[in-house]
Amino acid sequence: GFSKPGLTPFCGEAATIVDPALRYLTSAGFNHQTVGVLCQSIGRALAERDATERSIQLVLSGPEVAGTPVVDTKTTVLSLFEEAQQEVLITSYVFHKAAGLFSLLAQKHDQNPNFRVTFVVDLTHSRKSPDDTATKLAQSFGANFRKQHWTGTRPPEIWYDPRSFENAGGERDILHAKTVIVDRQIAFITSANFTEAAQARNIEAGVLLRQPRIAERLHGYFAGLISTNVLRRINN
Repeated sequence: GFSKPGLTPFCGEAATIVDPALRYLTSAGFNHQTVGVLCQSIGRALAERDATERSIQLVLSGPEVAGTPVVDTKTTVLSLFEEAQQEVLITSYVFHKAAGLFSLLAQKHDQNPNFRVTFVVDLTHSRKSPDDTATKLAQSFGANFRKQHWTGTRPPEIWYDPRSFENAGGERDILHAKTVIVDRQIAFITSANFTEAAQARNIEAGVLLRQPRIAERLHGYFAGLISTNVLRRINN
């Protein structure tokens, strides 16, 4: 059987609610064995839910709000770069004063020839006139990136979407995704660009997913854009 005092070691203060719930089930025809199986099933379901929630983390930048625990974007990004063992894929619409963010990544890239860093970037926001071709902007972006944002000697791979430059109708097709994928095991999806303001001061929201299947699918999408020649590489 069961009683409120007997449930307290298992449920704490919730025994006040659990006791009448169990009594309702027994009065509805559940025997003690069936109630036990039900409780075990609920326990397993809650454990699986908690494990899933632990693999999903909310990442926010901006003013703090009482009662809402958060981890900021810059701290999250730096910890991911520290954790990376094999490869990092980064996508961002804009880069500004990002050398400090990428310094650890550049060191790893120089120290380990098998460590791979890939960037997928946008060039359309740098276009000032129709005379600014993709080739011209790509060369300029690559040079500026290595000068302003990348402190390492071994350059990373940099890819961009050329469709806007090839569209006769003038529609803009831009790379607007902001993501970090680490070792195809961890995916960080955020509203924050790789700029000083976005990483530290702006109000930004993102989700960190420690779920390999999701990370692999996200990585596979960008890898597919590269392998099917949708994206074009900036020569280093």
